Amino acid sequence: MVLVDVEEGLVVVTDVDRAMWLVPSYIFTDEDGGPWQTLAIEDGFLEYERPPADADTLPIEPDPAAPPRERELPAPQPPPDEPDDHGPSADLEALVEDLVGLGEQEATERLEAEGASVRVVYRDGELFVVTDDFRPDRVNLHIEDGEVTDATIG
Repeated sequence: MVLVDVEEGLVVVTDVDRAMWLVPSYIFTDEDGGPWQTLAIEDGFLEYERPPADADTLPIEPDPAAPPRERELPAPQPPPDEPDDHGPSADLEALVEDLVGLGEQEATERLEAEGASVRVVYRDGELFVVTDDFRPDRVNLHIEDGEVTDATIG
């Protein structure tokens, strides 16, 4: 390996108390374009916590011949503030069908009374930038001259 370039950088270091430090570093580039980073501070500024000399445990080196251990991950859980189901309720679907033609305020009041959140995605010729996440408890409204022209769940 041949190093062909070096530049100053920063690296995040975590200490034994789990505090994070932003520390100066050098970033070397090898002839294949790979980066190599090292701390750019003298060892005298670093404190290492070493195990006591009488510790009865030794570091264990992994056995290269052993198969890798698999971890069992917990099943993903839905966030607590979102419903467990992945689709809109039948009541909300029926309500959304009846919103076209209502005034914006009346439509919003009806939806909020059912526990739905409301977002206007279009108003008088202007389409708003919105997130693309699907929420089964949210209704997107299109408003033209103060009246609902379209409503969708999501």
